Amino acid sequence: MKHFLYLSLFLSLTLLTPGCAEEEPLTSNGIEATTATADELNTANAAVTEERGGAIVTATKRITPAVVTITTLTRVTERIYDPWSNPFFNDPFFQEFFGSGGSSEPQYREREIPGMGSGFIISEEGYVLTAEHVVHSADEIEITLPDGRAFAGEVVGRDPYSDTAVVRIIDGKDLPVATLGDSDKLVVGEWAIAVGNPFGFVVRDPQPSVTVGVISATNRVTRQQISTGEARVFEGIIQTDAAINPGNSGGPLVNALGEVIGINSSILSTSGGSQGIGFAVPINLAREIAEELIASGGVSRSYIGFYLQDLTPSIAQAMHLSSTEGAIVSQVDVGSPADEVGLQVGDIVLSLQGEAVTGVDQFSGEFGNTAPGDELVLTVLRDGRQYRVVVVVVNRSDTETGTH
Repeated sequence: MKHFLYLSLFLSLTLLTPGCAEEEPLTSNGIEATTATADELNTANAAVTEERGGAIVTATKRITPAVVTITTLTRVTERIYDPWSNPFFNDPFFQEFFGSGGSSEPQYREREIPGMGSGFIISEEGYVLTAEHVVHSADEIEITLPDGRAFAGEVVGRDPYSDTAVVRIIDGKDLPVATLGDSDKLVVGEWAIAVGNPFGFVVRDPQPSVTVGVISATNRVTRQQISTGEARVFEGIIQTDAAINPGNSGGPLVNALGEVIGINSSILSTSGGSQGIGFAVPINLAREIAEELIASGGVSRSYIGFYLQDLTPSIAQAMHLSSTEGAIVSQVDVGSPADEVGLQVGDIVLSLQGEAVTGVDQFSGEFGNTAPGDELVLTVLRDGRQYRVVVVVVNRSDTETGTH
């Protein structure tokens, strides 16, 4: 009976408490739920839709029609391994039981190696910019547009020393053209969009894919092995964290306006995949090289045959130097003018034409004003002694074979 009275009293108090009968529903986490009106939902959806069509989407729509997939076929001749060519089987005892085997003459066969990369159309005439290593040894080239049209292509010219090449679409019509930007105006931290066709053999889709990051750095100096097998120092390179994967090579690196600012070239990776450190050839450099390749099929440049590295405090300390003045020679090409006058790896270049060398960028800027036939007077430090060295600049014409 007592319990019944307590329950009646509790129910009465509950009914008399103002507002208790009209409490707002609670969600599972105890927060009051709200019901949006149709107008509020429409307003929110419109804001999201506007955000979806932002700078990255707009830039992508502008560039993708001009991005192409480049499929290559390279024919190589290789020797067939013949076990009977082993001297072990030339013994008369074994030949008596097993015979002489096959022909004593070496046997060869031809093998076809497929390849794939990306590129972008730079003129209505069908010229396409791409990375040199994409088409380096190609015997056949096919160029496929995002709209599915495929054309035969041909190499106009290659420059392995900047990893830049121009190919031409044969009999192409109504071709979309990419807008080229100004790589000298890049700002570290601005949007960078890498466009291309990674793993195209797998997805079999001519539509390019897009990865987004930022400009991580400009004017990088990198050392890479180029398609000719040589080690090459690249200067003025763009660094980005936009993913550059196999097949992206040769595709455009684009800014938020949809303008091409570089050619996707290489990555720094321990796994073979993108790890956020990618490199692109600046479009201003690529544009100049493309003009020469289209005009003459090759690139003519001043050449002395050695490469420099900034003399950092740690390097100076390791070499027992008292200062970081100058730049250190990191590579000398065999047979080059630098090699002929006796320059060596580890030499410190202190001055050029009587002006102190403060670093690689400063030396490169001065060297960029030279022409074949010029004499460069260098002051070089070696083993604590200074030497005067005169190097004659020669013309390095990068032909189809990539020779000096």
